[in-house]
This record gives sequence, structure tokens and C-alpha cells, in this order.
Amino acid sequence: MDNKAKQELVRRLRMMQDMGIDPRNAIASAVDDGEFDVATGLELLDMLRQVELSHAVDDVITVNEKYTRTTLEVVDLLITSLDALRTGSPDVTVEYVNRAVRNLTGAVTMSREVMSQ
Repeated sequence: MDNKAKQELVRRLRMMQDMGIDPRNAIASAVDDGEFDVATGLELLDMLRQVELSHAVDDVITVNEKYTRTTLEVVDLLITSLDALRTGSPDVTVEYVNRAVRNLTGAVTMSREVMSQ
């Protein structure tokens, strides 16, 4: 099996995984059925693991970028809240603090979802 065919098979295995089917079982069955040898099965498992690792790294980078953006937005909101408080506008302060809390809550929720995968 050439490398391009292996990559296509790994792509199909990832699709199976996205549908909730364990691709490792499919590889084991294919080896058992003689569709390819053990060495090829191990190579496919390694390729699948590399793809999974790459996706996990991408997810962590995405969460990090979101956290960074959210943190900058929250700092701006809190600075504006503090300015409003100093100028005697408590209603504005409450609104900006509420926005900051909502932004942080959303970022924490997203982070938990990604980390639980």
C-alpha cells in the first residue's frame, strides 16, 4: 500500500471516529481479515495517532487564542468600568462588569469542552 493510499485510509478512519466508531477496531479487523499485514496496521495506527495529536494541538492553540482575545477584551471592559465608576456612572460600571463576566464564562466553557475531548 503506497503512502497516498495510507493517507486516504487514515482520512476515512478519522471520519469513522467522528461518527463514534473506533478506527482501531477497524484496523485490527482488517489485519485479522488479511486486508493488510501487521506492519501496515501498525503504521496506520501511528499515522492515525499523529493526526489525532495534530488536531489536539490545533484545539489547544484555538483555545489559547480565544483566551488571549477574551482576556484583552475583559481588561478593556474593566478599565472602562473603572473609569465609569470614577465619573459617577455606576449603571455603566455594572453593564461593563457583566459583559466581562459573560466573556470570561464563555471562554471557560469553551475551554472545558475542548479539554474534555
